[in-house]
Amino acid sequence: WDALPETITLLESGRIDATVWIKEYYFGYYAAAAVSNIVRLGQTDALQLMGLSPHDLPANRICPAVEVITPKTVRDHVSWRRDRGL
Repeated sequence: WDALPETITLLESGRIDATVWIKEYYFGYYAAAAVSNIVRLGQTDALQLMGLSPHDLPANRICPAVEVITPKTVRDHVSWRRDRGL
């Protein structure tokens, strides 16, 4: 469930078949977007814009997509992270 340096090393060596990265980078992005939209648009409009319910707050979830990283895709993943300073 992670893409730590140790996991990347294991993928590159072929000692593990895959890992699932939860894209923690996007948690901050979505939180900042939500706060910005709420300030600019108000809570109801902002939540609707993000596909969330202004009437059932406990049911709302923001879940960034996951990425399955395999030995075949690990180089692309490493390049993507390096290009973004992650």
